[in-house]
Amino acid sequence: MKINNFHLSWCLNIYAGESWQEIESNTLVNAPDVFKRLSKHAQAANNLKADGLGLGLRLSALAVDELHGNTESFKQALQRENLYAFTVNAFPYGNFYISPVKEKVYYPDWSSKLRVEYTCKTADILADLLPTGVQGSISTVPVTYGKKLPAEAIQNILTVARHLQSIEKERGKRICLALEPEPDCYLETSTETIEFFQLLTTQDKELTEKYVGVCLDTCHMALQFEDPLESLEKLNSAGILINKIQVSSALCYNPSKAPLSVLDKFNEEVYLHQTIIKDKDGKLHRFPDLGDAIKANLSGEWRIHFHVPLPFHSDEQLSSTSHLLTPEFFKRASELCAHMETETYTYSILPGNAAPVNESITDEFMFVLEKIATNK
Repeated sequence: MKINNFHLSWCLNIYAGESWQEIESNTLVNAPDVFKRLSKHAQAANNLKADGLGLGLRLSALAVDELHGNTESFKQALQRENLYAFTVNAFPYGNFYISPVKEKVYYPDWSSKLRVEYTCKTADILADLLPTGVQGSISTVPVTYGKKLPAEAIQNILTVARHLQSIEKERGKRICLALEPEPDCYLETSTETIEFFQLLTTQDKELTEKYVGVCLDTCHMALQFEDPLESLEKLNSAGILINKIQVSSALCYNPSKAPLSVLDKFNEEVYLHQTIIKDKDGKLHRFPDLGDAIKANLSGEWRIHFHVPLPFHSDEQLSSTSHLLTPEFFKRASELCAHMETETYTYSILPGNAAPVNESITDEFMFVLEKIATNK
């Protein structure tokens, strides 16, 4: 939905599906249902009436190959339902559900021509779907998993930027790439991200400044013990485009308030749950997965890469980083970025979650809308 000068959605990676047939079916069943639920809230209904409901698509490489050049029927279906697509999550190339994903989610990384081809085709599809006058964004992996810069990464990213430039010249559709910093990846902290963009600009300043930016995930920033608002300002001051913001929260644990065993149910086998513990001296201890942190059993404040709902409710043994998502953050975010989406993709593995997924998505929309309204 359009709110003031930005578009708000949720990432459809919550719905399992790799083929285009699965993704299309999930989208055309669930998006109208979320639309209907949101329409019951006066605060949301005003925005929906004017502009419809925006979508944050997730397209696998398989779906991209199937959809590329064949978007017309889907575009018409979106129009019938008063839906529109403005952003795509092109981070997970392949399987993102059920079987262990872990570090596989980062591959192929930006060293691979497969990543280039997949991203360019995704851009072509988004250009087909974008409404007139709406800019598009594509979120993607933070270069690679680990701290070694692949030799071909910069040139591959710039190849995609040139493709985005050609789309704008030939079709009048502006689409930007959004690298998403994440724990244990080449881009993880704000400082690392700024340093990498300095490398990009030395190779091609014009392309970088116009077509390449960041997808700031507030869960990932909070995991680094960075305040999302401070991260936003830091990146903006460095001249980096904020092309997309994923509004999400990390799980928090304090050993002084609950036994370690409360984390066992979150230590699941599908996704990586990188964990960072801040000790009493302020030192950060990093673990590649929650199981590793549990074995270490350190005292301090734990932040865990397990996306929990924005309005997170616990039995007081656990908490989240939602308190960092202040009205001030949303005010500044809306000034610097045209695209926001919620991204709690963990509902299928969330312990104790009984609410229907689309009801939870609606609750997350309302969380954001209420924060925005507070700052008016």
